Amino acid sequence: MCAGWTGTGSAPASGTSNSTAFNIISISTLTWLWETNYWLDLTPAGQGELDQATGWFLRNSNVTINATASNGWHFAGWTGDLTTNANPLVLPMGQPYALTATFAIDEFTLTVTSDQGNPVPAGVTTNNWDTPLNPTVEASLNDGATQYVCVGWVGTGSTPLSGTSNVTAFNITNASTLTWLWQTNYWLDLTPWSDGELDVATGWFARGS
Repeated sequence: MCAGWTGTGSAPASGTSNSTAFNIISISTLTWLWETNYWLDLTPAGQGELDQATGWFLRNSNVTINATASNGWHFAGWTGDLTTNANPLVLPMGQPYALTATFAIDEFTLTVTSDQGNPVPAGVTTNNWDTPLNPTVEASLNDGATQYVCVGWVGTGSTPLSGTSNVTAFNITNASTLTWLWQTNYWLDLTPWSDGELDVATGWFARGS
C-alpha cells in the first residue's frame, strides 16, 4: 500500500497520498513509500463472536482478538494457520493468517439413581446445554407378595428439587442428579373363618405400617 513519498529539489519534501504535483525548476528526486499489510481472515465456528473483523493489518503490528461465547457455549480454541487456546489472542502480523475460532456447546452430566425398576435415562449421561429431558421410571413393580411403588424423586442442579410422580421434565443447564424414591409394600391376605368379619380387607400395606 502506498504510504506517500519523500522528495528533494522541486518535489515537495513529503506527502501521504499516492499523487503529488509541482513545477520542476531544479534537479529533483521523488521516492514513493510503501507499507506492507497482511490479510487476516477470521471465522467463528459455533455460537460466539469475535471483536475483530476480517481485514488488512499492518505488518508486524499486534492484533488483539477477543472471543466471546454465547450463553451455554464455551471457547474451544483457534485452528488454521495457528493452533492455540489463548483468549484474548495477541497476534503479531508477521504473515497472512486464516484462523477459525471454535465455540463448543457446554455439556453437563445427569446422574440417575434408583433402587428399583429400569429408569430412563439410567446411570450417568452427558447432555448438551439446554437439552430437554423427560426422565421416567415404572410406577410400580410386583415381586410376588412384595410390591415396590415409586413415590417420587429428589433432585439437584437442573432437576426439580422434588416430586411425587414417576415422571419429570426439565432442561439441563448444569450438572444434575435425580434419585427415584420407592416405597415397599407387602401383601396381606386375610381370610375370615366361619361366621365373622374383618375390618381390614386383603391388600397391599406399606412396610413398617
